[in-house]
Amino acid sequence: AKISATSAIEITSSGTWDDDEWQLTDISALGITTSWATYNIPLSTWSDVGGGLDVSAIDFMRAFAYSTDSTVITLEWRHPRLAWGGDTFTLFQGHAPAAIGTAPGSSISTAPFDPQDAAGLTKANGTMLIDMKADNPGNIDLSTCIIEMTSSGTWDSFEWQHIDFTSLGLAATWKEFSIPLSTWVTHTSGEELDVSAINFMRVVAPVSSSTAKIYFNNVRLKWASLTDSCNKTLQQCHWHNNKPRFGGFPGVPIQ
Repeated sequence: AKISATSAIEITSSGTWDDDEWQLTDISALGITTSWATYNIPLSTWSDVGGGLDVSAIDFMRAFAYSTDSTVITLEWRHPRLAWGGDTFTLFQGHAPAAIGTAPGSSISTAPFDPQDAAGLTKANGTMLIDMKADNPGNIDLSTCIIEMTSSGTWDSFEWQHIDFTSLGLAATWKEFSIPLSTWVTHTSGEELDVSAINFMRVVAPVSSSTAKIYFNNVRLKWASLTDSCNKTLQQCHWHNNKPRFGGFPGVPIQ
């Protein structure tokens, strides 16, 4: 209630704050509280300041809150996502903590996040893009490493999993990996996850040293593009950026 109308959120493409930015002013109107909540903010409400933001290279964001009086305000934010008519969206953004197992044991890196609706995604039509690195990768059994996704907010057997990192070339520096979902399987003792509510990931790495750890970051799911026909639902065609190709679906609302 103490956040003033001069408070704002800004994004740039220069790696720091500058005058070429998109800016949302008066974040007091969002009704921010002391509890975590997700805010859906149309970019049509943002100002294009300076005109020089490179949307192909957005790499910096800041949010600041001024007080209406002398109250000290600490503003925290997490998991920013941009949604548009393209075919890629972010599941999780932020370094997942890596836990060191007792050697021999496992380094288990976990990340719960807000449920993400990937309805229409299947193991046949999708790809995961994920940044990963490892400490002391020579002491990790890459052949039995596993990535797991669920929709229960924690690990369970209703999951998709990818096993065997041998061909990925995991190293001590961050690297992006593209993993087709066709290489993933459903847990042998479970069932399919709910693709309309994916909300948990973990990477399990069997290690032979307590110094071996695994990390992941910047996880995205990408659908294969539709090409010749829009044979899915209108919403799925919209997700795949096919709306312009089929006349913009005049008169049909996209929910």
